[in-house]
Amino acid sequence: MGDISLIPESIMSAETIIFNDLLDRLDNIDLSTILVYLIDLVDPSALPHLAQQFSITDKEGWDLATTDSDKRNLIKNAIPLHKLKGKKKGILYALEVLGMQGNIQLWNEYNGDPYHFKVTVTSSSKTYDGTIQGRLVDLINEFKRENSILDELELILPSSTSIYAACYINMGEQLRINC
Repeated sequence: MGDISLIPESIMSAETIIFNDLLDRLDNIDLSTILVYLIDLVDPSALPHLAQQFSITDKEGWDLATTDSDKRNLIKNAIPLHKLKGKKKGILYALEVLGMQGNIQLWNEYNGDPYHFKVTVTSSSKTYDGTIQGRLVDLINEFKRENSILDELELILPSSTSIYAACYINMGEQLRINC
C-alpha cells in the first residue's frame, strides 16, 4: 500500500485512498507479457498471432518453421523478407531464415526456357516429413517473381542410418606331435 501521508489533506477521501491502492497494484503488474514485440521473450502461444500480423503464415514459411526459435526468427525477419519478395535474393533469404541453404540456377545457366529456374535446397540439421517438397514449392512460388517458373526443386536433406558390419576371421594352426 502506498504511503497515505503523501496525499494532501485537501484531496484526502475514500476515493483517493482506493485510487492510491490501484496505483500500487499497477506498479506490481508484469509488463513483459504485454510487450509482444520483444519476440524472444513473448509467450509461444502468441507466435501464431504475430505471424498473422506480420503476414508470414502458411506459404511464407510458417509451416516450414518447426521449432519456436525458427518461428521467432521468421517473425523477426518478416519485414526484410517482404522487401525481398520477387527477387532471387528473397528466395535465398527465406530459406536462410528457416535454417536451409539454397542455390538458384537461372535459365541461361542451364540452357532452359526463358524465365525458368531451378532451386537446390540443402538442410543440414532438420528432419521433415513427406510434405516438405510441396511446402518448399509453395514458399518458392511465394517469393519468386510472378513471371518466373520453377522447373525443378532438388532437396538435399539429412538422413541417418546405422550400418552394421561384422567380420569373422578363422585362423588356425595344426600342431602335429610325433613320438
